[in-house]
Amino acid sequence: MLGAYLVVLIISFPLLNVLPQEEIIARDRVGEDDLEIALQAERDFFSALEEGRLDQLEGVYKKGSWDFELEEEEEWLLIRNGEETHPSFNVVIDREGDPGRIQAFYYVTRTIFRQVDVTPELETPQVHLEGNRFIVKVPEWQELEVASFQREFVVGQFYPGDPGVQERGQPAERVTSVKGGRIHGTGDISVFGEEALYLKVPEDIQIGDSGFPGRVRCIEDLSR
Repeated sequence: MLGAYLVVLIISFPLLNVLPQEEIIARDRVGEDDLEIALQAERDFFSALEEGRLDQLEGVYKKGSWDFELEEEEEWLLIRNGEETHPSFNVVIDREGDPGRIQAFYYVTRTIFRQVDVTPELETPQVHLEGNRFIVKVPEWQELEVASFQREFVVGQFYPGDPGVQERGQPAERVTSVKGGRIHGTGDISVFGEEALYLKVPEDIQIGDSGFPGRVRCIEDLSR
């Protein structure tokens, strides 16, 4: 019996380098302190947005920024969804922008799925200006599979202290998924995250929208 066990060890050792890593996206799990920051940022996101202090809120990240010059004095700005995908974020208008200039910022809090931060994998909307049309390319729905692998005890004994070692009789974690930036499934702590596209526009310009039903709002209306 001992001889057979030694044979297994000898065979297993050369295979260590080809075994899968603990997590498909190769990230460590988020610690308790970072989880609390992410949860608090999610709770405070819209109040901070209303007060114009997103840049000062811990746990909020500016994932995209754009700056456009209007070719002429436009009376109207049409915010248009350039894709068929239904937007998951609000477009917030701040009328304290510079004359003849439009600035856009995409803010997010972290999206954490079963204590794995998947925020970098989620696509950012792209924007461009055509005359008086501000076109937003909303990302298509994504499917990200998040999995963790645990080494069996026979192999894991080569990694003393490794939390990825599976003890005998301990079940491995099941595969779960994230779709479209929204979390599906149960398990360890998850944080959905918040997002918004923030636009600074000239004071007197009028705003219209197409393809953003109920999602284009002026900052002064957020508290209503």
